[in-house]
Amino acid sequence: MNLKKFYRWSAISFAMMLLPAAQTQAAYPDRPVKLVITYPAGGPTDLIARKLAQKLTEKTGANFVVENKGGAGGNIGANEVVKSAPDGYTLLFLVVGHAINMSLYKNPGFDVQKDLTPVSPVASSPLILLTNVSFPTSDVKEMLELFKSKPGGYTYGSAGIGSAPHLAMELLKKKTGIDLLHIPYRGGAPALTALMGGETSVMFDSMVTGSKAAQGGKIKAIAVSGSHRSAIAPQVPTIAETAVPGFEAITWYGIAAPAGTPKSVVQWLNSQISSVLAESDVRQQFADWGAEPMKMSPDEFGDFIKSETAQWGRIIKETGATAD
Repeated sequence: MNLKKFYRWSAISFAMMLLPAAQTQAAYPDRPVKLVITYPAGGPTDLIARKLAQKLTEKTGANFVVENKGGAGGNIGANEVVKSAPDGYTLLFLVVGHAINMSLYKNPGFDVQKDLTPVSPVASSPLILLTNVSFPTSDVKEMLELFKSKPGGYTYGSAGIGSAPHLAMELLKKKTGIDLLHIPYRGGAPALTALMGGETSVMFDSMVTGSKAAQGGKIKAIAVSGSHRSAIAPQVPTIAETAVPGFEAITWYGIAAPAGTPKSVVQWLNSQISSVLAESDVRQQFADWGAEPMKMSPDEFGDFIKSETAQWGRIIKETGATAD
């Protein structure tokens, strides 16, 4: 073999050696991608996650399937994901509750920052502040003055200890100095029923269920907890604009993968999710559910998770809330 043929043969052999690796990388995803939802079917979390999975399937041609794995406030499903292979085929539908659980549980079984790779946020939504129909005012300032005039004389319900509605009210208490008695229920539905029946005076609820109940005249919508008004109830003011400047307490949703997932996979997923969230029908559907799409890079999303974990951790420490 002459030298020229030798170099040509070497170049071809080297290219063939690289081909399997290139084909493997380009093939992702070449089998179904599982998206684990750590809450029951039918709620706001489930609706948003399923819409995202459907649109990703349509856009990419890959099969994104959802699996509801509830229990322990979202910890059971999260632990399943962090123990999965870091190959991009098992993803977690991450929610604010997972950040809250880092302080709410003594041992949640995973670390939201160390054991997961941030992929992309999906959406955020404020909570809606509600009162029963017999409550004497529909104004936030007047409501706070009423609470201050009778410390401990009023009650608020929540979806349970450590839930976003519970901690949002604790944040409001901290910022305003009001004193309310907390009555936790086993979920948002029984808490809302109790409010309607006059068992409690006030509560935070999800925008979807709370705004619908208010539209039906069963309760009164006082304010929303976001930095701006919600498209689903534009007539309802924010707490920040009416009584407590800078107040904000939101729920949010995103996608995370097991730690160690290849950057190429994470970037591909982030790009596809961002593209889906920009579609008009997705934005409209989210708006109907009281949610807004969020867009961040994986690193920005990681910083956001860190900030949220710290904020809710401080509130949990100050209130002494615990799920154990």
